[in-house]
Amino acid sequence: MKKLIVGMITCAGMLAASTVSFGVTGEVNTDTARIRSEASAESSIVDLLSLNDKVEVVEETGEWYKIKKDDKTGYISKSLLNVSEEVKKESTEEKNEEEKAEETTEENKTEEQPKEEEKKVSITESYTGKLSSEVSLKILPSINSMNIAKIGKDTEIKVTEIINNWCHIETSTYSGWVRIESVEKAVSLEEKAEETAEENKTEEQPKEEKSQNKKGYVNVESVNVRKEKSTDSEKLDSLTKNTEVTILAEEDGWYKIKVKNITGYISKKYISDKKVEEVTSRASDTARQLSESKAAESQEASAPASTGSTGNDVVAFAKQYLGYKYVSGGSSPSTGFDCSGFTSYVYKNFGVSLSRTSSGQRSNGVAVDKSNLQAGDIVCFTGHVGLYIGNNQFIHASNPTGGVKISSLSESYYVKNYITSRRVTE
Repeated sequence: MKKLIVGMITCAGMLAASTVSFGVTGEVNTDTARIRSEASAESSIVDLLSLNDKVEVVEETGEWYKIKKDDKTGYISKSLLNVSEEVKKESTEEKNEEEKAEETTEENKTEEQPKEEEKKVSITESYTGKLSSEVSLKILPSINSMNIAKIGKDTEIKVTEIINNWCHIETSTYSGWVRIESVEKAVSLEEKAEETAEENKTEEQPKEEKSQNKKGYVNVESVNVRKEKSTDSEKLDSLTKNTEVTILAEEDGWYKIKVKNITGYISKKYISDKKVEEVTSRASDTARQLSESKAAESQEASAPASTGSTGNDVVAFAKQYLGYKYVSGGSSPSTGFDCSGFTSYVYKNFGVSLSRTSSGQRSNGVAVDKSNLQAGDIVCFTGHVGLYIGNNQFIHASNPTGGVKISSLSESYYVKNYITSRRVTE
C-alpha cells in the first residue's frame, strides 16, 4: 500500500513538472520590438512591434515569451514585454481544445506547404507582376505603420526594394510597402501574358465586334491616346475636346478606341457619349489667345506636358500626403519631403519630370498669372514652392514643424516672397 501511495505522488510530481503556459496579455515597452521565429536572437524576424502594442503571451521559454499577434506566432525577449499578470500554467494533459486545434492547424500547414511553394514566385528587386488580391499599402515596413491606400487585384506593380519580409513596390499611382507574401502570390507579367494569350485570341474579337460603331467624344481639353492600358505606356496621339472616336471595347477602366487610323487606349473618364457644350465669351477668348501666344513664345522643352490627367487629379493625389514630415533633401513618402521634393514626387506619378530644386522649377512649364491660377499649378516663392489647390490655397512641404500642409497665398510671408507660378500640364 505504501509503495502504491509513493508511486501516485511521484506521478503527480512528474505531471506538475511537465507544463506549458496559458495566454495572458503582454504590452511592448520599447519603440521597436522584433518577433523571432524561434526563441533565439539569431533566428529570423517574423514581424516588428511598436511601443504599447498588446500581444497574447502563450508560453514562457527561458528568457523568451512565445506570443501571438493577430494571425502571427513567434518569440519575443522577456525584457521587451510587460505582462499583466503572472504567466499561468497547466498540465500538458489538460490542454484546452483551442490549443489542440492550433497544433493541428500548424501540422496541416506544414503538410500543405509544398502546395503553397508551388504557387509562389521568386521575388527580386525589379520584379514586375500583377497582384492576385487586394493589399494595403503602408508608408513604412511595419504592420503598425499608416496605410497609404488599398491596391486592387490585378494592379501592375514593380518591386524596388526588399527588407526582411517586406517589399517596396510602385504602381502607376502609388508607392509604399507590402508584406512579401502578397507579392509572392502575384502573377508575373510574363506568366500572365502566357496564360491569357489563348483567351485573348477568342475573347477579344467578339468584344470588339459587339461594341463596334459606338461613338464617344473627348470631354477634357486634351487627352493622350496610349498604346496600352497604362499611363506609363507609349503615347500614340493627343486629342482635343469633343474629338469623335470609335469605341471598340471596354477593358479594366479603359476604352480601346480608333481615331484617325490609330488604335489605342483612353481612360473611360475622359470619354462621354455626347459632346461637351462649349461655353465661350470675349473674355475667355482673349484669355485663351493670350495663353496660346505665351505658349508659342516659350521654348518647346518648357511647354506643358499632356498627361491625360487634370489639375484636380494632381491635387487629390497630393492631399493624401498631408501631415507627412518635412525632411531636407527628401523626395518620397518613406523618407519625407522638402518643398521641391514634394512637388517633383507628385508630378512624377503623372509622368511629368520637374527640376529637383525650387529655383529650377521656376523655369518648368509655362508662366501663368497669379490671377489665373488653376489647380495643380506650381506657385514659386523665394527659396520655396508648392502646388495650388484652389480657393487661394496651396499645399506644400512647409518646414520641419509643419510638414506637408495647406496654407493661404494671402499669408503675409507668401505675399512678400511670391515670385511666379508655372503650369506644367495641359
